[in-house]
Amino acid sequence: MTARTGLEAQSLALLSADINAAHRACEQAARSTLEHAYRTGELLIEAKATLRHGEWLPWLEANCEVSDRQARTYMRLARELPKSEVGSDLSLKGALRAIEAPEPEPEPQAEGEERAQRLGELEEGIQRFVEAGEALLAVRDRRLYRESHRTFEDYCRERWGLERANQAIDFAQAVRGRQP
Repeated sequence: MTARTGLEAQSLALLSADINAAHRACEQAARSTLEHAYRTGELLIEAKATLRHGEWLPWLEANCEVSDRQARTYMRLARELPKSEVGSDLSLKGALRAIEAPEPEPEPQAEGEERAQRLGELEEGIQRFVEAGEALLAVRDRRLYRESHRTFEDYCRERWGLERANQAIDFAQAVRGRQP
């Protein structure tokens, strides 16, 4: 390295200080990006958990400036990337590569609609079954069957064709116990 004049050395010292400051700012911005992406994923997961079946995408479109695909990416990052990695040197792209697993292909539109319809029907059917179980519980516990039948089991078998009414009651209570 050749000798520099005092002015050149001073200029290079200032440049190196600026280079280092810009580099640190770049590294901080990369860490900050990952931190923000991770937090966005956590918030999206929380929002989705509060919504009922079928409400997520309409809510996301109406209330957030993030696409469905980007929301899935953020949520995947929050679910799969260990929190200890968030403050590391990983960039957002590096973090996504670290958790890389092929994302399932989106369902064709018709299959997705049918799936949503069937899941909705299932949810409604289970709800009706739970309500029936709760009604059976009331009939049994308040002994509302006594006017026409000697036992609850006879009532259920003869009136409704139910051989396992107590299991229906148990199911209803189990499902209600898991609901908020």
